[in-house]
Amino acid sequence: MSIIERVNHGLVSGIRVGRFNKGINTTFIVYTYKDIIIDTGPINQWKYVCAFINEYVNKHEINHLLLTHHHEDHSGNAQNIFSTYKIPVYSNSICQQMVKQEYNIPIIQKIIWGTAKPVITETITDNFESKQGAKLRMLETPGHTDDMSCFYDEQNGFLFTGDLYIASKVRYFHKEEDLTKQVQSLNKVLSLDFETAFCPHRGIMKNGKKDLTKKRDFIISFAEQVKALAKQGMSTKQICKQLLGREDLFTLLSSFTFTKKGLIEACLKLPT
Repeated sequence: MSIIERVNHGLVSGIRVGRFNKGINTTFIVYTYKDIIIDTGPINQWKYVCAFINEYVNKHEINHLLLTHHHEDHSGNAQNIFSTYKIPVYSNSICQQMVKQEYNIPIIQKIIWGTAKPVITETITDNFESKQGAKLRMLETPGHTDDMSCFYDEQNGFLFTGDLYIASKVRYFHKEEDLTKQVQSLNKVLSLDFETAFCPHRGIMKNGKKDLTKKRDFIISFAEQVKALAKQGMSTKQICKQLLGREDLFTLLSSFTFTKKGLIEACLKLPT
């Protein structure tokens, strides 16, 4: 499949790529901001990511690659970009340890994204400044993964969200996620002054702060429903069936890495 779409918002440009175009969870946007690439797209889309980067490299306009976290759709082409263009790769220290080695992923993720190559990164500073003067504050925002970061441009009111958002409503939960940390991370970014958010799956969110608020509020409200049913004596399985339905094909294809039951269990652990 070729490039699905191009996106632009001021100094931010990007391409949406994906082996399958079956919704936001099967496609990915690689963003450029001034002389920075933010995340890389999956390795099975290297042909298109490479062509996109060539548009900038030929004009000497790319100097840095920043990773929000280690997942294969975000870091898949990091090694290719470094080896092809000698562009340095930056990440936080936890991500640094995770991307320097291969890690196992469910078969469904291999089919959709492919397996990322290991890459050596440089540790990003809390306040990163590019050669062309782009200033991004690195915010550690764990929850989706332990190593996730968002990048905040205070001057322009931009937030590059990694996978902090994706969607305003949650129906499945990854076995490595931490819902309490997700809510804390959402509260952290919501304390900032920004309007536009850039999600690599959802796309450019011109009302980004409002959208992220909706997700935070949904999680809290949903957890309240779960806890209320638990107080009535319902089991986790019963609550899951009533609120989300039975586990489905997506859960099976992910080898139970993503489950509805996991979301119910996480809600029960969420502090009031």
